[in-house]
Amino acid sequence: MRNQPAADFSAKGDVAVADIIRALASTVGLGFENQGVSRSLSDPHFSGNVVQQMLDVASAADINIDLGNVEKVTIWPKGQNRNIPPVLISPDHGLTGYPVYTMTGLSATTIFCPDLFTGRPAHLESSLPDMTGDYTITGVIHTITSRTVGGPWSSNCTMMRAEENGTTTQ
Repeated sequence: MRNQPAADFSAKGDVAVADIIRALASTVGLGFENQGVSRSLSDPHFSGNVVQQMLDVASAADINIDLGNVEKVTIWPKGQNRNIPPVLISPDHGLTGYPVYTMTGLSATTIFCPDLFTGRPAHLESSLPDMTGDYTITGVIHTITSRTVGGPWSSNCTMMRAEENGTTTQ
């Protein structure tokens, strides 16, 4: 998708962000899921490949977007979790080693888990002080080694602490 040329997107007047993203996603055969975005953009114009246009729309509207799913594009309001049950991350549920504090929250590594994805709420259980709690996953890197026998299959996710109302804090 990143290398496919795309026609510019332009419209007059106020246009719902969800309608713009849905239209762009459909041009490359992707589904679309809106999890609570109700913003509009006035006289929108976007150019570049489809991925760049969708990222630019999300930036202009100040919303979250997930382009990592091969079947659909998902958008949701910034500072909120996706509308999905939390995933449990603990030593009994795939956590390997210990979570590590980062500049924006923390990082944790698990055995490969496709249920970890950006915007998903997570509940972390750790024996380390003050780490157990509710978080929002802000990024994931899945490592799957297929050409090395016994090679790693892991997921590393970065997370931010979630507030009781579902928003995230740094």
